[in-house]
Amino acid sequence: MIGVRSYEKRKQRSRARQADMSAAGRDIGAIPPCANPRRRARCKGDLKAFLKTYFPKVFCDPWSSNHIRVIEKEASAIRHGGLFALAMPRGSGKTAISTRAALWAILYGYRRYVVLFGATEKKAGEIIDTIKKTIETNELIRADFPEVCFPVEKLDGIVNRCKGQTHKGKRTYIEWGADHLVMPTIDGSACSGSVIDADSITCANIRGKHYTTSSGESIRPDFCIIDDPQTPESAASEEQCKKRWQIISGDILRMAGPGIKMTAVMPCTVIEKGDLADRVLNTELHPEWNGERMRLMDAMPDDMDLWDKYREVWARSQREHAGSIKDATEFYRQNRAAMDAGALPTWPARYEPGEISAVQSAMNILIANRKVFYCEFQNEPQSESDEADQLTAELLSNKLNGLPRNRVPLGCDNVTMYIDIHDKLLFYVVAAFDNEFTGAVIDYGTWPRQKTSDFTMDDARYTMVTQYNGMGRSARIYAALTDLTALCLSTDYKREDGAALRITRCHIDANWGPETPVVYRFCRQNQMANILTPCHGRGILASGRPLSARKPVKGEKPGTEWYLSGHGAKRGIRFCAYDTNYWKTFVAQRIKTATGDIGSLTFWGHDATEHATFFSHMRAEYFTPTAGRGRVVDVWQPRPQHPDNHWWDCLTGAVVAASVAGVALTEVGTTSVKKEKKMVALPAYIPQ
Repeated sequence: MIGVRSYEKRKQRSRARQADMSAAGRDIGAIPPCANPRRRARCKGDLKAFLKTYFPKVFCDPWSSNHIRVIEKEASAIRHGGLFALAMPRGSGKTAISTRAALWAILYGYRRYVVLFGATEKKAGEIIDTIKKTIETNELIRADFPEVCFPVEKLDGIVNRCKGQTHKGKRTYIEWGADHLVMPTIDGSACSGSVIDADSITCANIRGKHYTTSSGESIRPDFCIIDDPQTPESAASEEQCKKRWQIISGDILRMAGPGIKMTAVMPCTVIEKGDLADRVLNTELHPEWNGERMRLMDAMPDDMDLWDKYREVWARSQREHAGSIKDATEFYRQNRAAMDAGALPTWPARYEPGEISAVQSAMNILIANRKVFYCEFQNEPQSESDEADQLTAELLSNKLNGLPRNRVPLGCDNVTMYIDIHDKLLFYVVAAFDNEFTGAVIDYGTWPRQKTSDFTMDDARYTMVTQYNGMGRSARIYAALTDLTALCLSTDYKREDGAALRITRCHIDANWGPETPVVYRFCRQNQMANILTPCHGRGILASGRPLSARKPVKGEKPGTEWYLSGHGAKRGIRFCAYDTNYWKTFVAQRIKTATGDIGSLTFWGHDATEHATFFSHMRAEYFTPTAGRGRVVDVWQPRPQHPDNHWWDCLTGAVVAASVAGVALTEVGTTSVKKEKKMVALPAYIPQ
């Protein structure tokens, strides 16, 4: 009996030793301290610093303005919430930024459950693999975040060790799968038990995602990055676009659970006009996504004729040197100053071997494939049919009437003026019309006058600051308005039959922030107050209520998408409010109407080159037909390559002034211009 008891004791001691040895083998031991607490703390509130500090080989080039904007948006979303759709040029590193932003969100405890979506299963796998390799191999991350990286290191690549891993006798509950990561549960860790998932946007198990922590708490996704949610094939398919949008709006944005608003960032690139990215970026269709389009080039070169010569050298060099563009690069080197003039690349450091600047690189992309350039690098898809509907240089050049400057065409009885106010200059247009909107631009200019016709507002040499030296801004504007109107309103504009006409209505831009009261005071105090009217233009979208649909208040005078306020309703003088989208479309139709037809608008002079700068203002915007609430509205937006649109605004304002004076196109009358306007149908797929 004594021998039996002794044997049992030895077995128990052996089992205890084995258990102790097994537990010791599973326990990771003491976690090393953070190598550089100051470095780690410095990057906690600064995503840009985190990316540059911990990933110097990935983000080795200087940031572009686009990168800084995206980083700021993603950091804001991670810390404060919201939905953001951000279109960057192809190849700008948006996936690299977003993947590491997700890691930043987890490591510092800003988010507990992050889901990364790729356009395909392969893309999703690449995203999660990047995060895993970062935690496993990035020396700086390993040094400064040992509470995460040390337990991962102890797995030694063997996923089966996850279940048994402990720290100080407690399980870490770490998970290290192919598409699902759970950070180790470590007391005091900011990301203890946090989750990172990666899925394809077409994955079947998006709904119902949740994770139960070691404390029994059930957590659901609270942040997701939807990285480039479409492929070239899906972008070209209306059905695929519709399906992917339904997944985003119906499944992904509902992952957080009832009553909780999901935070999401969607870095994307437009591939086709009207594709998923193009729609989500449309702030009228989806204002909730705060869409922002970023371009490779914010402004194109001025001398496109020289670039056409470059194109010929580029093509010849490719043929003669087996794909090399060395001759084209040499041509560019010799003419670089002229070829770069006016160009504004958003990322100056972006160019390829064999190229010498970001401008050359961008133009090479444009030369190789115009559609790809405008879709995937400018995020502004265009088509030949769309461009044909816009105001073109050829169309404008063919609308000259041969009359001298300041000469009123026969039959015109109404002369109107509009003044656009800026800090440096006043821009103005004077136009004459008959009673059916057949008319002409008879004068335009700036105050102070410029000694050259080729200038932009930024490079204007003679400004209000120099002309009215010593005055404050409000006083300068008042003085400039006084001098300009004294000159123009007292001018006799001779008609072809010899009759002398004067300006009957002069509208003045009053959308000028804190200086708006100056415009009202000037109009009220001027001796010509009866023809001076402060103006407020508003671009009303298809989803908005037309001005013609509002109920006039007492004393107002309603018109065709404009109204005059009641007498003394605001600052003691009437003001005019009008819909800029409606009236810009109306003016464009007047320019497109053939000379000789009713409602045609022409320009003074014989030589189109005299109007080169003026015509550049006319073409500074383009329109996009947009649907909403059962109507189609042309939404006018600035072109990136045209810095100034001020005379275009002035011409629109002068036409509105004529309408207020009683001029009306017969087929439009005082109700709607839509009868004479070709409606452009949008694709059937419109995400709602």
